[in-house]
Amino acid sequence: DAGVHGLDLGLIAVDMVGDTMVETGTWKVIVPTQEGGEAELSGKALVIWKKGADGVWRMSQDMWNSNE
Repeated sequence: DAGVHGLDLGLIAVDMVGDTMVETGTWKVIVPTQEGGEAELSGKALVIWKKGADGVWRMSQDMWNSNE
């Protein structure tokens, strides 16, 4: 509803150590500007996954930073 669209996620690397997986990547998104136009924002992402006793991977933590 806010006019944000065009989310693009990129994968850089996935590293696993035991029941922990670290995913690093990039993101881009189009957002509306105050002037009525659009701007592209981009950055990097880090996601930590933990494997549960049931064998299912679940997101434990995530962090998104802007390139600006």
